[in-house]
Amino acid sequence: MLARIFESDLHPLRRSDRRGGLHRVWHDALTDSGYETALTPMDVLDTPDSFHVILDVPGVTRDDLDVQLDGRRLTIKAQRSIETVEGVQRLVAERQNVRFSRTVVLPRSVDRDAIEAKVDAGILRLTLPKVKSATPLKIDIT
Repeated sequence: MLARIFESDLHPLRRSDRRGGLHRVWHDALTDSGYETALTPMDVLDTPDSFHVILDVPGVTRDDLDVQLDGRRLTIKAQRSIETVEGVQRLVAERQNVRFSRTVVLPRSVDRDAIEAKVDAGILRLTLPKVKSATPLKIDIT
């Protein structure tokens, strides 16, 4: 019965989707600049000495990446533009101009001077060493 309600043209979400509705409003707002907004896969790993961030960035060069650390807030932004050649007709156009921004708040402070970042084969890898005071300290009781 519930499935029938969602399939019905009377259900407001179904009507909105079928006519473009809310989906179309968001899509138009996000793509008005000619860029699709993408959510790229990201892993954040916590080891005893550092955090490791691994992010898929296919087709993005290091010059197209913007990585910033503000306190414990790490923000990664990028955009990929598809080149166009005047006088050339694209027969298949599946690739799009894409931009994305990912932000993660790290649970501990990191050593800003020891951060390493590299991009290779469409994967961005960041190593963010923890500050010594942020690593747990075992206190011996006598």
